[in-house]
Amino acid sequence: MIARKTQAALLVSVLVQLACASARAENVIEHLPPNALGLLVAQDLEQVDAKVQQFCQMFSIEGVPSPLIFLNFATGLKEGLDGNGDVMLALLPSEDLTSDPIPLLLLPVTDYAKFVAPIEGDASGEICRITIAGEEVLVARLGKFALLMNLEHRENMQQVLADEPGPVAALKPLASWIDGTDLLAIIMPEGVKQLTALGRQAMAAEIEQLQAGADNDELDEFTKPAAQIMDMYDGILKACGSEVELAGLGVSFDKEKGMRVTQRVLLSEQSELARLPAVAAPERSPLADYQDQSIVAGGGGPLPAEWASQASAFVYQFMKENPGIYGLEGLDEQQWKKAQESWQGTIDGLRSVSWVVLPGTDDEPVYSNFYSVMKVENSQEYLETYKQAVESWNEVMAQSTSDMQFHYDLEETTVGDAQGLLLSMDLLKMMGPQEHAMVQQMMKAMFGGDGKMRVYLLKIDEDRILAGVASEVAMAKVLKFIEGKESRLTQNSHIQTTLGQLDQEAQWMGVVRPQGVMQWFERMMNIAMQQFGGGMGMPQFAEYPDAPPAGFSLKLEEALISGDVVWPTEGLNELAKFIKAMEDAN
Repeated sequence: MIARKTQAALLVSVLVQLACASARAENVIEHLPPNALGLLVAQDLEQVDAKVQQFCQMFSIEGVPSPLIFLNFATGLKEGLDGNGDVMLALLPSEDLTSDPIPLLLLPVTDYAKFVAPIEGDASGEICRITIAGEEVLVARLGKFALLMNLEHRENMQQVLADEPGPVAALKPLASWIDGTDLLAIIMPEGVKQLTALGRQAMAAEIEQLQAGADNDELDEFTKPAAQIMDMYDGILKACGSEVELAGLGVSFDKEKGMRVTQRVLLSEQSELARLPAVAAPERSPLADYQDQSIVAGGGGPLPAEWASQASAFVYQFMKENPGIYGLEGLDEQQWKKAQESWQGTIDGLRSVSWVVLPGTDDEPVYSNFYSVMKVENSQEYLETYKQAVESWNEVMAQSTSDMQFHYDLEETTVGDAQGLLLSMDLLKMMGPQEHAMVQQMMKAMFGGDGKMRVYLLKIDEDRILAGVASEVAMAKVLKFIEGKESRLTQNSHIQTTLGQLDQEAQWMGVVRPQGVMQWFERMMNIAMQQFGGGMGMPQFAEYPDAPPAGFSLKLEEALISGDVVWPTEGLNELAKFIKAMEDAN
């Protein structure tokens, strides 16, 4: 009896393992060719179809056909199609960068013979020519899938059919993310290389064209800055090419939880970011310093010393390679060193940053109501170092040949009992003479009646600094709140709902509140209308209800960057109602 039970257990174990192996073999991504540039996948056709319909119903979107019905109608293929299977569209490299990539499509089937019967395909699964939606293509059986490719790509198709399916090594770090995503798009390593190469080729062509036009001295003052900007973009593409191994974007929708948009970036072996030391998620929410009120957005996270130094080095290298942006072509090595020291001085001793943007009131400048609480090693030392850094920056910028003068006025100040610094920049002066009254008026609306942007840095206590682009009165109110016991943003039930859906191990997170965004946008519209004398019709804004906001998080662990954006169902429902109210009001 024991022997029979043992044999039965072994048999069940073997059957389970065979079933698991079979399930793994039917994973559509395991049929991805090793040289693929990228892929698009819809996981579980019927499930995706149902979620698209739920989303459209939520937002009263009409005229959008069911994806599954559309697929059936467009192709004429219905019988034998596996509604619970996954669909993959992949792109393969062509012979050269300038040619279009080679597409392939994998459709899940339950019965291949039934699937190809309406289009007179070969039931045996061999490559054959068929007509779908008026287009001739090739079709063949590939496991539990139907493989479709263009007529001219028969050789590529034969190679795909000959390849052994199996897990894609490059995607192994993303396995759990892929499994939990409804729709996903991934740029593979070869795709990253080709995209950056194409981008850099385009930048080089633009620069060459601009430089050819610069032979005319009259055009030089216009073409030179443009060429420098193109050169800057080329540098960014070059950095992306060396930092990124592959990148993916995913979308998931759950009727109970809401929408989630996720991004994953796998860093390359030579990546500088991947070498940065690990940092734990903060124990305290970055929103805990701020009052529970209407905000546009807020968030934050840690800034370890090594990361700050890396950021400073990046800014230094970027500006040194693109000196024309600030008119610093004439700097010698000693002056560049002073510039680097000035940038480093603004972040020395900085350990974490939280921030919040308020919508503001009609009598405040648009560019105001930005606040940040900075955790530092020593508040007094930080302020002294920051002051020296700004003075060094002004010395460097005195050498600039640019018409725009990037100079900060700096003074010590006291707000209430808090001591600190006040930086100001005369933006009207920096922009140079503006004869157009509308431009002057817009600048004053953006930054205040005198056209100056003011930034306060005030000592809260021994290891915290409050920075703000705001008036002295507003800074005093925020200081008073930070030291008080009033309700915080983190105590708001709607914000708690959103934060609870984010990755709790993420180092940086925050929220965007549509209520505050609309208040800020309405202010912007009012200002814009005033520039035209109020002659243009102002849209009627419905009141946006308080609801769970959108949330975002960012995590860096080892060689993987994970970014998530979530919007809970209740928040999406209120957004849909708001859109409907706006349509009815206008």
